[in-house]
Amino acid sequence: MTLSDILTLKPNQKIAIIGLGKENLQFLEWLLNVVKFKPEQIVLADQREIDLDHNCTKFTGENYLDCLKIPDLEFVFKAPGIWSLKPEFESFRKTKGTDRINSSLVFFIQNFREQIVGVTGTKGKSTTSALINHLLNSFDGSESVYCGNTTGVSPYQFWTDLDHEIDPNKFFVIELSSFQLQDLDFAKISPKYAVITNYFIDHQDQHASKEEYWNAKDALFTNQTDSDTIVISPTVQLHTQNQDKLTKALLIDQNSPNELFNHIKSPLLGDHNQQNVNQAVAIVAALKLKSAGRMGDLSDIIEEIKKNKFKYQSSVNRFKGLSHRLELVRSVVDEIEINQHDLKLRINFYDDGYATEPDAVTAAINALTQKHGEFLWLQITGKDKGPDLESLVTTILYKEIENKTYRIDYCGSVGQRLLNELYKVLGTSQTVPLEIFKNTIETSFSNLEIIQNHFATWLQELIDNYKQVGEFNKIHEILSRPEIVLNIALSPCGSSFDEFENYTIRSQWWVERVKGLE
Repeated sequence: MTLSDILTLKPNQKIAIIGLGKENLQFLEWLLNVVKFKPEQIVLADQREIDLDHNCTKFTGENYLDCLKIPDLEFVFKAPGIWSLKPEFESFRKTKGTDRINSSLVFFIQNFREQIVGVTGTKGKSTTSALINHLLNSFDGSESVYCGNTTGVSPYQFWTDLDHEIDPNKFFVIELSSFQLQDLDFAKISPKYAVITNYFIDHQDQHASKEEYWNAKDALFTNQTDSDTIVISPTVQLHTQNQDKLTKALLIDQNSPNELFNHIKSPLLGDHNQQNVNQAVAIVAALKLKSAGRMGDLSDIIEEIKKNKFKYQSSVNRFKGLSHRLELVRSVVDEIEINQHDLKLRINFYDDGYATEPDAVTAAINALTQKHGEFLWLQITGKDKGPDLESLVTTILYKEIENKTYRIDYCGSVGQRLLNELYKVLGTSQTVPLEIFKNTIETSFSNLEIIQNHFATWLQELIDNYKQVGEFNKIHEILSRPEIVLNIALSPCGSSFDEFENYTIRSQWWVERVKGLE
């Protein structure tokens, strides 16, 4: 499918736009206003009512996919949230052709692929995309726009005339979900520059298997050429079904001894964010070298970073991170008395509300318990998406053994299952009630004084326990510190649809209560 295929359709032939979210609505406006496509040749379909004045044929309700039965329907552009391998779509492809159903991004990527950095991954793709965009905008002579996935920004806003040539020094960092990539794969196209942050397990409520999920993300590089660039992490190597196409990939491994990781340091919490920084800096360095006709291998990239270390580090230092991703939303300092010692207590509240799968929660736990004297209060909540919880269970148990965990709230169906999995490991058999997140927060967050007093009591019990087992070095370690830190984090692990309209609203609700604590 190419734009010329659309432009040469006969008057009686039609295209369909299925699922009218932000991405497809902006694409519709581009078709009508820039391409000048006739509304009579457009079919709009959505389960919801369609409140648009355009003179297009409309299909709504449960049978909205009946639009695929229109005899003269030639091409389909579907919303990412609708599973690409639905039987209705597969039947249409069998009749019309495998490339006849695609993402609305297809034409933009085909036309401007030399200026596109595509980013995907199970976690970290938004932060990495924003970092790449930030870096590109920090250097003289280049400009960048961050768009795609959940940004609400369509790159079509910048294609204002069909013959319009966008400045070659302007780049588009497009964050791509597995669903968008699964659709784009039918067009056999990938961006010139690509980054895959990691492959873990997610969206098993929407993909048929983890292999299908990873294979969908593979589309970011499977259609690249030898002159293109992809930066990956070890988990991509481990899980890809297209290993043979990664021969020229730049492997950015946090645990690798190569020089790349000795230069640019992340201002954001956690090893996972250092990996995000490493990948963002690597792809920007590669892009700048290629633009100057000097691209070689990883050693060339390292040399470029070393040569311009101050610029890269200064730019990274100015990056403040994204909302709802280990975002510090409030910090309170007070004093408590433990064992006749006055200790300064800092309570930090972190909104990690976009951490809706286990590996993201594991990363948050590790990031918030790195330092001596740091203790964690974690809030798990939401609708269970069915992921494998083994690694998260192991992390929680390990932190319990280290006495780094003050408290964990297990709310919603995901919290219920996680607690059940913990009990299985511990050999405990008991019925776990379903806790309601809103009720738990209202009860737990009565006021700051209660949190401070309860934490002081817990620390005293911890020190008394150390006394009984004779671990005086641990007692001394706690009491001799100038500051004890309690990190309270919403890192849900589940979707928001049990109690909230979306995860942004859930995070905002939580932050309002945090800021309202007296």
